[in-house]
Amino acid sequence: MSQIGTLVQTLAKGGPVMIPLLACSIVALAVVVERLAFWWRQGDPGSALRALELAEAAAQAGVGKLAIAVSPREARR
Repeated sequence: MSQIGTLVQTLAKGGPVMIPLLACSIVALAVVVERLAFWWRQGDPGSALRALELAEAAAQAGVGKLAIAVSPREARR
């Protein structure tokens, strides 16, 4: 059986709950890819590393929610 047929069978076995789960999975993957592309375009790996370090420090401190504010770069010419 083809891979698409197997996927359809798995979705059918899971019932109607599988459709929103599949949709959410696709959206989550799209967000991850978009964020990776954003950080790649920034050209400064230091910004991404600083954001990850701040998030890790907050997680270790027990902070449940974290917001990172950044200042815009100078306009590129």
